Amino acid sequence: MKKIVTIQVCLLAMLGSAQAQQFTIDGSLGKRAEGAKIMLNYPKDNQYQLDSAIVKDGKFRITGTITEPATAYISIAKTTGDAHTGEEGNVDANEVFLEPVVIKIKSSDGTLKKASVKGGAGQSELLLLKKQLRPYEARLEPISDSMMHYFLEKDDASVEKFRKLSRPIYDDITKEKRAFIAAHPDSYLSLSLLKESSFIIDVETFEPLMNGLSARMKNTITAKSMAARLEVAKKTAVGMQALDFTQPDSTGTAVTLSSFRGKYVLVDFWASWCGPCREENPYLVKVYQEYGGKDFQIIGISLDSQKAPWLKAIAEDGLKWLHLSDLKGPRNEVAKQYDVRAVPQNFLIDPNGVIIAKNLRANQLEEKLKEVFKHQ
Repeated sequence: MKKIVTIQVCLLAMLGSAQAQQFTIDGSLGKRAEGAKIMLNYPKDNQYQLDSAIVKDGKFRITGTITEPATAYISIAKTTGDAHTGEEGNVDANEVFLEPVVIKIKSSDGTLKKASVKGGAGQSELLLLKKQLRPYEARLEPISDSMMHYFLEKDDASVEKFRKLSRPIYDDITKEKRAFIAAHPDSYLSLSLLKESSFIIDVETFEPLMNGLSARMKNTITAKSMAARLEVAKKTAVGMQALDFTQPDSTGTAVTLSSFRGKYVLVDFWASWCGPCREENPYLVKVYQEYGGKDFQIIGISLDSQKAPWLKAIAEDGLKWLHLSDLKGPRNEVAKQYDVRAVPQNFLIDPNGVIIAKNLRANQLEEKLKEVFKHQ
């Protein structure tokens, strides 16, 4: 478990293809890390790739190719009794920026977390950004520890309490990253940060940053892909008419969104394999118990590829509303239509078929429904 709890979404998006560029990582961790397995997770072509190396004589080397310079995560694989994974329950890891250069990692204590990393221009920029974010991460650390403690204790009320405390800090981190992108329009790190934020595109904040990129960055495969997705996001923004769709329910019966005109509808994208989705389900159950059957319906769109685990999750979580899926996994046709690249996501639609809210998490949906039904 990382000390800093990241935004809980299950990422589905991948990169496009481009000409390969070679990188090399040379690491020196010393004898304390002897025999440890080093894992590198990075974007390449249309997927995330995982490479590894074993520390021998205190050193390791990983070579590979990338389509464009991008942020990657390097860690020491955790094993029982492994003294090099950091504090109990945490992964010993670091962030590196992959470029077609030799990246050098050096540690005096056999860990990656405190290792020095030297590389190209993107790595220098990453270190600058991390320095700017350090005060926020220091504020998050005790909150994250408390959230994990109460999550393991199954104390949902306390988890939500600390989740609320963390949100303003995450908002501050997001603002810092946006400011960095705006100040560095010709940076591959800025491009990587923008892509990181594109799993769920907020048109109002995302479009100005896209428009502010340099001509060189706009001409990259990543930027062109994001520009196309931005156009889809504009069509599914708050205030727009919801895109109609038809998909089979769990019995194979075709269901069409527009048949629910006259009701408020929450279109909820989720999957049985998505932990954060399952964590959100109790909030949906509570809302459905209060508002379901009145003028409110939930339509779950599952990104599962197999029927059995999908139905099992519905039963286990007590999800008594309507459920649809074409069992195409992340390539679900409705998800593609709405450009859903991460779950959970949801869209609240009014009786006229207009999107009035998006991505309501935890108690936010209940608060929104109280607001809309109060005026009826």
